[in-house]
Amino acid sequence: MVYAVRAQINRPKRSSLGISAGWQQMKFFDQHASPLIYKATASPRLGVYYNHQTDRSIFNVKVSGGVGTANPERFGARDYQIKWSDTSGFHYQVASQFINANIQTTYLRRLSPLNSKFSTWVGGTINESAYYADEVANFNWFTNTVDFSPALLFNYAANNKHYLGVKIDFASIGVLTRMVYSFFPKSNKDKNVVALFEQGTKVASINKYQKVNVVFDYKYFASNSIALGADYQVKWFRYTRPKTIKAIDNSMNLNIEYLFH
Repeated sequence: MVYAVRAQINRPKRSSLGISAGWQQMKFFDQHASPLIYKATASPRLGVYYNHQTDRSIFNVKVSGGVGTANPERFGARDYQIKWSDTSGFHYQVASQFINANIQTTYLRRLSPLNSKFSTWVGGTINESAYYADEVANFNWFTNTVDFSPALLFNYAANNKHYLGVKIDFASIGVLTRMVYSFFPKSNKDKNVVALFEQGTKVASINKYQKVNVVFDYKYFASNSIALGADYQVKWFRYTRPKTIKAIDNSMNLNIEYLFH
């Protein structure tokens, strides 16, 4: 997550629009779906965000996502071939497509004095992340997480040009959707997608769902209206229904944003 936060001296512009591009790598172990650890990559990973800041508050919305591949870390993409005879046979490759989409909204309030180079902010984040792969143990695999997370932001603005920040949020409650126990939702009144969300969605507190998300952010203000930067994000989560899934999701992004009143 990127924030248009800079030194408090001579900063008349309060809002910004930005775009980001980078890469993503995710490792996940879903005991319900497969005994193997899967590795997913997506490049490019693209995003767009809006940020509004006053002396006392920050409001941020970001939409991002990417498309790539997800395969067992040990085996990678796999080829299967059967020969019926010297002239006929059957061949196919298991190479899963990976799709990720995210929506994040954050609101923070300042705790530290206005003129301090070091500042602390506290608030909350709503995260929505959807993950899909079409060949995990020969099944479609889908996980969607929505969590409500307390958040802390620590930043350092050495001058009007450079900004460093660290944001941490951790889930307090989540609404999660996963494949049902049999992998195929059964319903005589709903279509498969509707039945999946109805049967596979659960509300989980911290004893069932744990998530920690950390973002390291650097920004350089090239002019009064343009800022350039980069951020690195690492997210770890664990959920235990119907069987345990554990994942660590890393991403690196380059950012450019336009500042305005």
